[in-house]
Amino acid sequence: MPDNFAISAGRRSPGWSDAGWYGSATNAVRKTLSAAGSAFVTSVLLPFAVLATKGRWILLALVMLDLPLQISAHAFYQDDAAARGALGGLEISVTGIALALLYIAWLVGYVIRPELFRRPTFRTSLPVVLYVMFVGLSVFAAEDLQLFSFEFWIMVEMLFLYIYLINWVRTRQDIMFVVTLLLLGMALESLIMIGLRVNGGSLSAMGIKLHVDDADATGSVPRVGGTLGSANGAATYFAALLAPALAVLIMRISRWYDILAASAFLLGGVGLLLTFSRGGWLASAIAASIVALCGWRLLRRGHKALFFFGIVFVISFLGVQKAVSDRLFDDQSATSRIPLMEMALRMIADHPFIGVGANNYTLNMDQYAVQGLSGDWMYAVHNRYLLICAETGPGALLAFLWFGIASIRRGWKCWKFKDKFVSPLALGLTAGLVGFAIAIMFEPGRGSLMMSLLLVPGSLIAAMYSWVVAESARRTARAGVANSYRS
Repeated sequence: MPDNFAISAGRRSPGWSDAGWYGSATNAVRKTLSAAGSAFVTSVLLPFAVLATKGRWILLALVMLDLPLQISAHAFYQDDAAARGALGGLEISVTGIALALLYIAWLVGYVIRPELFRRPTFRTSLPVVLYVMFVGLSVFAAEDLQLFSFEFWIMVEMLFLYIYLINWVRTRQDIMFVVTLLLLGMALESLIMIGLRVNGGSLSAMGIKLHVDDADATGSVPRVGGTLGSANGAATYFAALLAPALAVLIMRISRWYDILAASAFLLGGVGLLLTFSRGGWLASAIAASIVALCGWRLLRRGHKALFFFGIVFVISFLGVQKAVSDRLFDDQSATSRIPLMEMALRMIADHPFIGVGANNYTLNMDQYAVQGLSGDWMYAVHNRYLLICAETGPGALLAFLWFGIASIRRGWKCWKFKDKFVSPLALGLTAGLVGFAIAIMFEPGRGSLMMSLLLVPGSLIAAMYSWVVAESARRTARAGVANSYRS
């Protein structure tokens, strides 16, 4: 029998003393409560852990499909500011809700099952972080803090989207999942725009706004914006995604992907045409040409024939459609943008450091319109670069350009790597970024859509670039071993 349980004359066993009994009971209660608490916490948090590993596909799909659909509601809406080209309200979107759930699931899953999760990485995110920081600094110049908060909220949300993508989109399956959703979204958006053009009119239902510009914009045919807001914004969307669709055809993955990519490309071309955006047409043509010329040797004969047929069809269509030709050679709308650019340049000269405040550009237009510009159309400048510099200063513009140029540079290196999967897709995404960079020269580019069109392709390129760097290191190591054996 153990010594502490031995009964001797003159003293009681410590195991059976009053204090010992109380301590044992307390420990038992503490263990019971601890077990009950752990069970409760686990039962509450386990669904989020499962969501982090299994259900994230659904939430990520919602984010990607919401990119074109733009399902959202706005709080504290300011109609006057929105009518002049500002973000009119605080956006509460499907993307924001899904992204919040993704982060909760990620955090809970990392706490409960850390062995299933990689250590978070923030590589390539520095330019985005700096851009958001400069946007935040512009609060000291903002005249309307509420308008500022609308823009800053979107930028922070987009930063979290990029960080999530570069940490979760790493395998080929992940990348093709995102690309598939981008193509499905473009095909769906194109069908919506075609249906809207046939029926005409603008309407809103269940948080989805369908828009068609006034027919006066083209002289005879209305410009379709679909769920993407303005027609120029829709054109920017197609300029960024038509080239990746063409690149998927080059990849020769499967018949299913060929059908999806061809459908998205053809439907997207029709949707682009319905925007009647000359800047979007130019940007899309350059992006598609980059893919076609660089990847020509990889195209199948059928795809080459389809490409030639598409060129002939487009040229013929443009030649016989009066509305298109009128739009191409209409100098009035292009001329009207010059005073807007002059306004932006004067505003930049007067506020050269942190700008006039994010989303506060429209509040400052009137004082500059007095200088011989009051008779012109008062709207936010149709140039994203000038708008960024005017509102948030040259630091934000440099960070914005840094991210875009770095992503294009990585994408081009992936294309030169000559991998059957990585190279064609990287070429398409890179060409899409070039198209995006050109298109926003003719569009204010506000809201989550414009940043998504930059950050989502950039995150995919970053993932593929990490593979290229790792594979290059392995090839170099193998070559070094082979040379050592020969010597």
